[in-house]
This record gives sequence, C-alpha cells and structure tokens, in this order.
Amino acid sequence: MTLSIIDFGRSIPNSFTQSTNIPLVAIPSANTLANFGLLTNTGGLVELHVSLGLQATAGSPTVLISLIRDVTEIANTQTTIFTVNALETLSFSFVDANAPAGYHSYTLQASITSNFAFNRASVVGPIVFSGTSLA
Repeated sequence: MTLSIIDFGRSIPNSFTQSTNIPLVAIPSANTLANFGLLTNTGGLVELHVSLGLQATAGSPTVLISLIRDVTEIANTQTTIFTVNALETLSFSFVDANAPAGYHSYTLQASITSNFAFNRASVVGPIVFSGTSLA
C-alpha cells in the first residue's frame, strides 16, 4: 500500500528539558499542553507523536496523557513517576484510523490520576506534539 502525505501539523511549545514548568491538575480537569489543526481525507489515517518531559514534585504521581480529536478522546496512556525531582521523558505514538474527512483539531492534555493531596507533577519540557495525515 502506497500512502501520500496530505497534511502535517505540529505544536512545539518547548523543545528542551527543563524549559518550562507547568504544574499538572487533577482529573477530571486537565492541562492543555499543545494543539494543531490537520486536514484528513476519507479512508486516510493520522500518525500522532508526542514527547513530553515530566517531573514528580511530590509523592509518586500517575500522569494521564490524552489525545483529543475535536472534542473526543481518541487515545491515552499513563505513567507513574516514582522518584521525586527525577526528570522523565515520555514518548507516545498513536494512529488515528477513524478520523472522518475534514479539518480537525488535535489536542494534547495531561492530568494527575492518583491522590492529588500526596502526588504532584509538572511538565518541564520538552513538549513536542506532531501529526501527519496520510491517504
């Protein structure tokens, strides 16, 4: 199967470790970290890639990373950071094979899912979110 690139989108608020400090909120709220728009074709697919630098600031927080197309969550992953002040880079990829044709907003969000009274984390960079629409 031969695929052609239809569109490419990216949002790179910070490309270096320790280049930002965004304290994460607890679910059901979430921090919006990056977003971009992307054109999709009927029968196409979208490859999404995330690199995100995290740091535990208290306890052992579990961080939920969510990918959203328009207003619908299409994928998520979780990671637990066990060492306070340690830097951790999370890489996450997903193929959105069900995107309807049209122009869509893709959003990267993060939040704490563990007991927020004892577990805290911050996004410290990098924040890199990109997507390629293929058909």
